[in-house]
Amino acid sequence: MALVIEKNKVKKYIPEGESELIIPEGVKSIGANVFANCDNICSVLFPETLTEIGQRSFAKCHNLKEVKLPSSVNKIANYAFFECSGLETVCLPDIMDKIGDSAFSGCKMLNSVKMPEQVDSIGKYAFFNCDSLADENGYVIVNKKLYTYCGCDDILKVPDGVELIEDRAFESKIVEMTCIGERREIRNVRSIYLPETVRYLGEYTFAGCTMYKLVALGIDISSLSTPELKQKAVIGFMNDVELFKNQYIMRENIEYIVRQKLRYLPFFYQYDLVDGLRYIAESGKINMKDFEDVYLIPAQKANAVQCCAFLLEWRSHN
Repeated sequence: MALVIEKNKVKKYIPEGESELIIPEGVKSIGANVFANCDNICSVLFPETLTEIGQRSFAKCHNLKEVKLPSSVNKIANYAFFECSGLETVCLPDIMDKIGDSAFSGCKMLNSVKMPEQVDSIGKYAFFNCDSLADENGYVIVNKKLYTYCGCDDILKVPDGVELIEDRAFESKIVEMTCIGERREIRNVRSIYLPETVRYLGEYTFAGCTMYKLVALGIDISSLSTPELKQKAVIGFMNDVELFKNQYIMRENIEYIVRQKLRYLPFFYQYDLVDGLRYIAESGKINMKDFEDVYLIPAQKANAVQCCAFLLEWRSHN
């Protein structure tokens, strides 16, 4: 084994077939890409002087089974252990304060992660596609972040305590790559329930899901990232309003629906969501001037029985 070390940093590695890698004491950091794609490495003994592991430093070391970092390490850079497909166990020290983007992404065999409860910064996709970390319901959750869903249920209930859902967590899987891009399977999901603890949804969280409704107990509908997601959340809110315990969220969502009534009226009629009309009526936003054209006739055309009955009753009292 030959290591090139400059100023306490490993800069280059020349493999000689060894399966056990021993990094000498005194080394403080490992440079970018130094051990990447080295399939000969099965285990690594890190020095107690080490503080930082560089970008892609062990990426695609497919035969590496375990990563046990000494108590001195506080930073793991982006893609440090990316797609180490044979990696099974990771043990991180209590002083760890930064885990970079995709640091362990694609480690399919990873089934055990020991890390401190509080880490100052965990990057995007840090544990994305680590399917063996999934709980019995298919959720990969590390430190209150949901990274991936690996199951195939059509009604999904995210566990209580999850605070953040990472980018693309529920995204459908890639079936094949073609010359014009990727082709994904369709994930047929009827409903997704998020607990009150969830405060943030990442980008493209539900890409590829044919979701009918989203019930987000702790999220203001107006804060959701796309009109499509807001529409799903409105449907979920209407159908499951009794589930909402947070009165602030309930009030904010009702106000948002009322403000955006022209956008959401077609959905009220399509799914016969009479509660939506009731909220608008209680806010004083229905008036006789546009009653026929905006409310009654569209509801009749959509065959929204409950909506029509409510509107006719409203008209009889006004």
